[in-house]
Amino acid sequence: MSLGAGEPVGPGHSPDEQAILVALGLAIGRRRVQRGLAQEEASRRCGFHRTYWGAIERGRRNVPLLTLMRIAEVLHCTPADLIEDAGL
Repeated sequence: MSLGAGEPVGPGHSPDEQAILVALGLAIGRRRVQRGLAQEEASRRCGFHRTYWGAIERGRRNVPLLTLMRIAEVLHCTPADLIEDAGL
């Protein structure tokens, strides 16, 4: 299975790919908490279902660029900030 847009991460992905998604998800979660937003509110502002947001934060979803841009806007940062926060 490839890391296509919004696909669940599962068997067949390298540990490095999974680590990248987990690191990005953790960075998104930290920024969200710093902004004082619940997952439900952050996801609503992005137009996502709450469970999709949660899956992103857990590193279980590959985040397409346009989705990352929407997340960054809600979190008042840039996609580059999130990537840097993730150590990528």
